[in-house]
Amino acid sequence: MTGLSPIYTKERVNINVNNVQNYSSTWVIVKRRVPQGSVLGPLLFIIRIKDLPRHINHFSNVVLFAHDTSILITEKNYENPNQNIRFSLDCTSSWFKANQLLLNLMTTNIIQFSPSHFLHLQFITRHNSTTISEATETKFLGVQIDSHLNWKCHIDCILTKLSTACFVIRRLFYVLNLETL
Repeated sequence: MTGLSPIYTKERVNINVNNVQNYSSTWVIVKRRVPQGSVLGPLLFIIRIKDLPRHINHFSNVVLFAHDTSILITEKNYENPNQNIRFSLDCTSSWFKANQLLLNLMTTNIIQFSPSHFLHLQFITRHNSTTISEATETKFLGVQIDSHLNWKCHIDCILTKLSTACFVIRRLFYVLNLETL
């Protein structure tokens, strides 16, 4: 059909500081989008990136969950693990670029899992002039894990949340009836 053109919207960010100063970004045409928090957002994202694992599967495993992508590299040889990390990043980055997606290197980190008695090697990885930091703990599929795969950091995280919830329940105990509480 002729005469039809895609509908594009323009968006920008406005920040108002204490009702005194107003900062605005420039208007940008948004060509692809799904409303944040929508029910279909995670499903559409998984459909969009489902072929990513095939592009780097021969040397690493890719785990896709909702909007998170994790790349797992198993390396028994400690001589040059950075080579596989760089290769994974290069393949992932080129796939994202070819599919008009953006790989956020600021939220990307590397974690090395090993028993506590093993020698810990430092990874210094740079990709597109951005240094990717090595983390000692990370959240994976909702579970907080550390580099030694023990439960301490996850338990600490849950205890903080439970402590807050228990405090609120204790404070409301005298105000609300048991059914509401």
